[in-house]
Amino acid sequence: MPKLILIDSHALIHRAYHALPPLITKKGEVVGAVYGFSSLLIKIIKEMRPDYLVAAFDRPEPTFRHEEYKEYKAQRPPTPSDLESQFVVVKDVLRAFSIPVLEKSGYEADDIIGAIAQKIKKEKPNIEIIILSGDLDLLQLVDSNVSVLALKKGISETILYDLKAIKLRYDLLPEELVDYKALVGDPSDNIPGVRGIGPKRATELVKKYGPVENMKDFLKEEEYKIALFSKKLTKINRDVPMEFDLEKARFSLTVTTKIKEIFHELGFKTLMARLEPQKTLFEINQEKMAGQKNNGLKNEFRPLGSENIQDFANTAKKRGNLLIIYDEKEAEFFVSADNQNFFQLDKNNATFDKRVLEIIWPLLKDEKIEKWGWDLKPFLKIIMKPNEPSNDFLSWLDKNRFIDLKIVAWLLDSGRRSYNLKEILSFETGQETYEGLLILKNIFLANIKKLGLEKVFFEIETPLIPILAKMENRGISVNQKQLAQMAQKFEKETADLKNKIFYLAGGNFNPNSGRELKEVLFERLKISKAGLKKTPKGEISVAADELLKLEQAHPIVPLMLKLRELTKLKSTYIDPLPDLIDKKDNRIHTAFFQTGTATGRLSSASPNLQNLPARSEFSKDIRSIFEASPGFEFAAFDYSQLELRIIASLANDEKMIAAFKKNEDIHVRVAAEINNVPVEKVSGQMRQAAKALNFGLIYGMGILGFAKSAGISREEAESFMAEYFADFAGLAHYIEFFKEEARKNGLARTVFGRVRFLPEINSPRENLRKEAERMAVNMSVQGLAADIMKLGMNKIEQQLGGSEEVFLILQIHDELVFEIKSDKIKENVAIIKNIMENIYDLKSGLKVDIESGNNLGNLKSVNI
Repeated sequence: MPKLILIDSHALIHRAYHALPPLITKKGEVVGAVYGFSSLLIKIIKEMRPDYLVAAFDRPEPTFRHEEYKEYKAQRPPTPSDLESQFVVVKDVLRAFSIPVLEKSGYEADDIIGAIAQKIKKEKPNIEIIILSGDLDLLQLVDSNVSVLALKKGISETILYDLKAIKLRYDLLPEELVDYKALVGDPSDNIPGVRGIGPKRATELVKKYGPVENMKDFLKEEEYKIALFSKKLTKINRDVPMEFDLEKARFSLTVTTKIKEIFHELGFKTLMARLEPQKTLFEINQEKMAGQKNNGLKNEFRPLGSENIQDFANTAKKRGNLLIIYDEKEAEFFVSADNQNFFQLDKNNATFDKRVLEIIWPLLKDEKIEKWGWDLKPFLKIIMKPNEPSNDFLSWLDKNRFIDLKIVAWLLDSGRRSYNLKEILSFETGQETYEGLLILKNIFLANIKKLGLEKVFFEIETPLIPILAKMENRGISVNQKQLAQMAQKFEKETADLKNKIFYLAGGNFNPNSGRELKEVLFERLKISKAGLKKTPKGEISVAADELLKLEQAHPIVPLMLKLRELTKLKSTYIDPLPDLIDKKDNRIHTAFFQTGTATGRLSSASPNLQNLPARSEFSKDIRSIFEASPGFEFAAFDYSQLELRIIASLANDEKMIAAFKKNEDIHVRVAAEINNVPVEKVSGQMRQAAKALNFGLIYGMGILGFAKSAGISREEAESFMAEYFADFAGLAHYIEFFKEEARKNGLARTVFGRVRFLPEINSPRENLRKEAERMAVNMSVQGLAADIMKLGMNKIEQQLGGSEEVFLILQIHDELVFEIKSDKIKENVAIIKNIMENIYDLKSGLKVDIESGNNLGNLKSVNI
């Protein structure tokens, strides 16, 4: 079936502008949105192979909707000048591809698309129509011949809406979405809708009454008028008076001189490369597997072993180049000395032999050879002998640039869901072969410099790679006998709890079934549902937070909460741990990820030891499984109130800084200030409220969230917050200042330059904008906390990494855990404490609390 793609150009350009980092040509022109739009255009052309292509644009003049309603889209901020100039350039790109550009004064792009779709359906019913858009307003056009390909996140992920997808998401037909939107309104377009009618109620009304016109007797007179008016604004006008010749939209991709010239002028070399046919990694690998010999094809993989390792090393020295790639999916390593001939290192067979290791290790430490590649930590884990001192390697890192492009990809866009090499290579360079890595490196390093990320990359993240490799190699010992005993204990506890729960419930049921639990709580035991939240499906929630509200309502509820905690701990730690223990050394080797969070914090998996329970009834039992090696003790160094100290310092709040410098309980001090009482008169509830708000600041907590967290009424919460910001005015000013900076720049930046792009920071949708504002404040605090922690890890490793007495084994939130020789605890603890407390000059100071012991569940305070 022939395929026509209709492009909602304005929506896509706006999305590209907010989703991508700034991009500037040699002439100083901003073209980031043009690049994003062009990249998406090429992706759609190559993947969907359209027979016809049309691009619709909005016009700057008011439309018929503005004439009907002066407030239509009135709340939107003016289009930034550096975005406005890019619309013209996008049109030039489209014309270079011979794609018709359509616009009509008085109408929006949506109307043009609706009119064309209607015309083609009548005249050419055999043509499949796909609408490419950045929003969902066009879903009302979907039918058996028309679908909408909408951008899901940024400009790289899409979702196709056909009749089935719309039914699944909205439980409505496409034509009913106009009436649905007329009732709920649309804040992004300033369409009012009927006050008090939300999505769930609107769906029910449309399913019951049909069109808004049928709701006259149900709605109040004024509500009915507003609904009709909102529908008029919402409905796409499919009768736009314009000529359209389908043949002029016929499309066939030809890389013309015009395309080459405009991409050359814009500096879009990578997009130009994507227009050329590329052999995929899969195809190349298939050729390798078929046993083809060297026939001039690039990326032909050959095994690297004793017979050819010396030749490889000689080439690496001659070229001053060593490229290392880790394929996470296949768990395979590839190396190249010339960026053209690639060799496979199989860590599981004889090709990864002792001679290979002995020759590659010196290459890594050769200052004349540039070491770079993709995901280098797994390679370092293999190449570095377990427990080998890494201080010499870190010394080398001080003098060299060690470039891991996966880390760079993350720093440039820390909000990505995944960092897949093939996807990033294809998007950034247009290539799907490893030769594209050299192009990618040049692009990435230019962007690192442009965004001011050099310090973060070279001084914070790069030295950390071998440190994490060394931590993973070391691992942590597990008391397997105690683990087995605990498994039995948990089984018995679980069985006992279930028996008590079934007795109170008056019979057996499945505690893991939300439906059965609700039946027991609300029907059998008649517990009140008042105050409980509902799920997105409109059902009463029995999530943990909601059950906590019922804790005093019936004895069964605390037992259910305890059962859930036990079940979670059992499935997270007790059950999987035996399979994760390395049989060679009886230790668990958790994996640490640098690219796992948007703020710069580390994450871990297999198992996730960063989520070890700390304050629950069973936390000591779980933690005690992990024990120090013979002759060693654990020493844990936990930054005290790190995030609060950071926000106090960034805000330059004198009261809070003074409290920290005096080592006061910060929550008691804040409570005393707000309640105007002496410190000794602060009650437990006062402190709890102050603590909830102190931490809530960082995470963007609102009035309701604060009231719930502090266990107070909404009115008390409002009064408390008002007093808080009056007493600590520096914090209020800082938070607003940082939000404004994020709105202006489209990103949040830490003191050291780490960035997080916030494409929704200026969104007309309040919920998206508020979330982006929360992320902005959170990034400034958590991002700096991450930088401080990583700088401390680097400095400690530089000073103590060559020792056989001290091993860093865990990083958990604001805490570092070391294994230290039992007879060397005192001197090494003093060194580590000094480094951590002086790694960064924070106005409120850095303070570390220290504990030590022979297992993680039995740590005692240490005073130095």
